[in-house]
Amino acid sequence: MTNDVTRLINGMIDEKLYRLHTSYIAKVISVSNNKATIQPLHKTKEKGFTANTYSVIQNVPICRYPLRNGDTVTNYTLDVKSGNVVLVTACERTLDLSGKPYLPTTGIHHNLNSSVIVGVIG
Repeated sequence: MTNDVTRLINGMIDEKLYRLHTSYIAKVISVSNNKATIQPLHKTKEKGFTANTYSVIQNVPICRYPLRNGDTVTNYTLDVKSGNVVLVTACERTLDLSGKPYLPTTGIHHNLNSSVIVGVIG
């Protein structure tokens, strides 16, 4: 009985963790105005079902890096092009780029629609 309960609880925890997104690899489909359309390269699979490809994600912000040299600050943006493989981070809560404190409008955590491109891999 205890083993069955333990397996059930562990299965539930595993299922939740599979739906939690932190960082992942994606392919860039297109770029426009410092935002990209990307295709996550990992798949999702529920126990007993066929693996599925994730949907394309649109309007993913591309990081910029302001660097200071003495009194001069230069803003560098990742050189992201169609076909690149990129490292993407899913924000902990919904994405708000206003720069002001905000109360997330949903209870969603680490959702792929709140992603930011943080690096170019290939």
